[in-house]
This record gives sequence, C-alpha cells and structure tokens, in this order.
Amino acid sequence: MNVRRYRPDDFSQLQQWGERYHITYSEENLPTIGFIVPGVAAYFLYETKTKVVFLENMIANSDAPKAERSEALKLIVERILSEAKRMGYHVAYACTDIPSVIQRAVASGATFKTKYVLLQKDLTK
Repeated sequence: MNVRRYRPDDFSQLQQWGERYHITYSEENLPTIGFIVPGVAAYFLYETKTKVVFLENMIANSDAPKAERSEALKLIVERILSEAKRMGYHVAYACTDIPSVIQRAVASGATFKTKYVLLQKDLTK
C-alpha cells in the first residue's frame, strides 16, 4: 500500500469522499502537508509556530473495503506522526467523536484528554 504526500490534484478525491459524509472541503482551507493512499484515505497536518501540531480532516473512501481503509489509515497515521516528529513538533493534537478513530488513536499511544465542543467563527464576514 503506497502512502504518499497529498497533492492538489488529489482534491477531487477528497470532494467525492466528503460528499458521502456530508462534508464540504475547500482547497484554501487544507494545509500543504497531508498524506494519502490514493483511492482509499487521507489525513492532514496543520502547522503552528509552537511545538504543537494539529492533525485534522482524516477521511476515507467509503467505497473502499473496510480492511483496506483500516490499513491505509494506520499507515497514514504512522507517516504523519513521523513527519510531525521530523519537523520538530513535540505534541500532536487531533479532535474526533468517532469511536473507531478514538480507538485507533489510543492504540497508537495517544491519550484521551477531554470531551469538548469545537467552535467555528467565519472571519470573512
């Protein structure tokens, strides 16, 4: 299974996958660092000017076999954490309320911190 850096020409895949989950992606809101197994799954790394990095927008192709999605996400998580460490980050945060994602994170050594509400403010208005 080939994990590689996300490229802008992969965006149409994200759009298709997102539609199935009622998620709308915007190219301008995606970071420049992400990893993808083409046709299967992707995940993104949001940089900060601190030693903290945020991992967001994990998505998988719901048409791909479950075992393939699971393996792809496992490999992508390993790769994205390795990249964050290589970049000098000390802590990686991720947010989710999806039980399988929580289980995957805990299995990779993450600790559950707190349940909270994610708030958004549109700064263009």
